[in-house]
Amino acid sequence: MNVSEVEPDILLLPDGSICHKDMFSQRYSRGIASFEIRANKADRRLECERDVGRIRYSAALLRLSGVTQVTSPDPRITRRHDRLAHTLKVAGLAREIANDIVRSARNSIGKCNNTEDRKRLDAILEFGGLDISACEAGGLGHDLGHAPFAHSSQDILDNWLLEVGDTCGFEGNAQSLRVVTRLEPRKPEMSGLGLTAVSIGAMQKYPWIRDRSNPQRSDKFSVYRDDIACLELGQGVLPHNFRDGRQTLEAAIVDLADDITYAIHDVQDFIEAGLLDFRRLESEITGLAKRFFYRGYAWPTETSKDECHGLEILAARVARQYPGLMHPHELGTALMYINKILGDIDHIQDTSYGTVAGIRNTLSGIISDIVGSINISSPSDNRILPIAPGVAEWHRLQAMKFIGRHYAIGSPQVARQEQSNRAALRSTLNALLDWTTSAPIHTLPSALRESIEKVCIPAPRKDSPALRRAIVDYLCGLTDRSCLDLAAELCGWRIPRA
Repeated sequence: MNVSEVEPDILLLPDGSICHKDMFSQRYSRGIASFEIRANKADRRLECERDVGRIRYSAALLRLSGVTQVTSPDPRITRRHDRLAHTLKVAGLAREIANDIVRSARNSIGKCNNTEDRKRLDAILEFGGLDISACEAGGLGHDLGHAPFAHSSQDILDNWLLEVGDTCGFEGNAQSLRVVTRLEPRKPEMSGLGLTAVSIGAMQKYPWIRDRSNPQRSDKFSVYRDDIACLELGQGVLPHNFRDGRQTLEAAIVDLADDITYAIHDVQDFIEAGLLDFRRLESEITGLAKRFFYRGYAWPTETSKDECHGLEILAARVARQYPGLMHPHELGTALMYINKILGDIDHIQDTSYGTVAGIRNTLSGIISDIVGSINISSPSDNRILPIAPGVAEWHRLQAMKFIGRHYAIGSPQVARQEQSNRAALRSTLNALLDWTTSAPIHTLPSALRESIEKVCIPAPRKDSPALRRAIVDYLCGLTDRSCLDLAAELCGWRIPRA
């Protein structure tokens, strides 16, 4: 890799990425010797640019075009909203944020001053570096492991694994890491894509294994216990004194890009799809905003949440997740701001160019404000969020997330489809378990057979954590449509063609 040392201990990569000299080998290690040797000497791509290519051309990424983001994808709809569209937006935005930060930091190279640019550069170096393409790779890979029907399937899969003694359960982020390190084929003799440590680290939004004794780590985690070597590889891009379960700088950028995409881009799709009732929204948010702004607020507890509005419950969860960051006064101000913007957008009645362009231009302005306000904290500061927008912009981002979550994802139309999907998933899981424990292995679908053979389950096969894990791995390679078709055939609702 062609790099230049522009200051003592500061390496600059050809694409502008920054790396601390002492961390270079750890960050760009692939962890597996077979992947270290380049077969094509004419390949001039940087290491993380190769990672981007490996994920971009993977079958796992293409599958996401048939996986739910909010509603199940319908190929008949031009502006359909699927998980691939969401993923591409996250990857693109993560790259743009990283690019903006790096350009700012590079302005201070060779200058001894106390400017904001120099503070950014010093923070980047304290993290070990910032790789632009690794942020894009993390964005492309962050949702690869989501099962059919996405978030609505997660608790079903989790409980289905736990009920037979599996200690890991299911988590979409951990399954994504499993896809790129074990399940996605690239070379016949190896498992996974062989990504660099910095790209693996960029995918670890929750860089720890499940710990049911710790409320902060019992539900969300990025690594299964069997894949702990990947956790160590990703955490290895940080200096030794910061390998304590904190995000890498690349992971923090992907996390923020995911939040922005979910809050802004996804809400844009909700508006264009007609999933938001503007009259109801404006009336309810006005009242909530005033309550937060003028009187302050005590966040609802689990015992009092039945008496609260859905937005209040969502705000309380975020307040518990990020202690000291969520302020009622700021949230009230943010809700008023967002309510005014949404009030200026007429409920979309057609697909005219002017209407759609107006919506996108308005929401694009919110993204520009958020990205322009981003600050980086040194890891030694021990901030909850190492990279975050300004206070006002962060609360606006949360307000948009709450609105999308409550008024679109929580709408009766979406809830009805979600209930149907969950029923189909339960039927599919139980039918697959019955099939794999009763039929000869050669009669199973090839992908399911290979999944079982990888975990070396001997015949006769009995219900076990290993068998269920193999079934879940197989299921996470299906789209919504293929899962529904499989459920219909295995449950006898439809007879498959011979």
